[in-house]
Amino acid sequence: MRTSDRPASLEQNSLIQQETRMFILRKLVGLSALIFACAGGVSLTGITVAVAATASDGLKPGEVFSDCADVCPQMVVIPAGRFTREAPKGDKKPAITEVEIKALAVGRFEVTFREYDACVAAKACTRISDLGWGRDRRPVINISWNDAQTYVRWLSTKTGQTYRLLSDAEWEYAARAGQAASSKSAKDLDATQAVFAPRERTEPVGTRPANGFGLYDMFGNALEWVEDCWSEADAAPEKDGMSLSSADCRQRVLRGGSWVYGAAFLRPNARFKDRTSAINFDQGIRIARELSRNGHTN
Repeated sequence: MRTSDRPASLEQNSLIQQETRMFILRKLVGLSALIFACAGGVSLTGITVAVAATASDGLKPGEVFSDCADVCPQMVVIPAGRFTREAPKGDKKPAITEVEIKALAVGRFEVTFREYDACVAAKACTRISDLGWGRDRRPVINISWNDAQTYVRWLSTKTGQTYRLLSDAEWEYAARAGQAASSKSAKDLDATQAVFAPRERTEPVGTRPANGFGLYDMFGNALEWVEDCWSEADAAPEKDGMSLSSADCRQRVLRGGSWVYGAAFLRPNARFKDRTSAINFDQGIRIARELSRNGHTN
């Protein structure tokens, strides 16, 4: 449902063009007769956010931390595991693949404007428009895959840790939150569970319930860039959960759906694509941080 033929600069778009695109997308969603599975949200309470002060601090699954006060994203440690990955209907990839995922820390929320603007203030990132919707705790939008790489490089340098985008497989594992199959179908979703059409814009992160790993807005609100190249080939995804990439990759994968899409597209195996330089009003990011084998920070 998503095209890769996007303008080079969102600032050149008129609001009329944006509204037209939303109207077309919603019509396409309405014409879909297919009902897809979508992971249900589960609230996770009693979480204490700690600042990881040294590289020797032990981090256990479910623990929430931040590598610096105020401007560093909150991260949640998710456990190692494996899951059965099912390709969407019509996808040319193998239908079923078992994938093993190593323990890692995942952004508790989508990266917010407040967090991204710290990179701008450091003169490492380019300022991005919020379209007048507000910044602070709203998810950063209008961010390209290339911009995302600049941000994670800056954050890695600032903290001394290894930050990056999630791989496609890691994202799906995190979205499923340990469920072999989703507990709800798309027709069961309502506005209390995810931010999706007919919403008119993004909402501040964390306004809907978290999933079983304590991650918010894995479905809806903003699409999330992942590391992987988009591939139409019949190649199977990496069984170790690592990303599929190449130096000449021009299109990358986005996950999770957004406020633009109907509930039918908010499902764990839905994949979208766009050019690495493309920006749009529903594209955002979620980040990962690598962990060492013994569960401590690198």
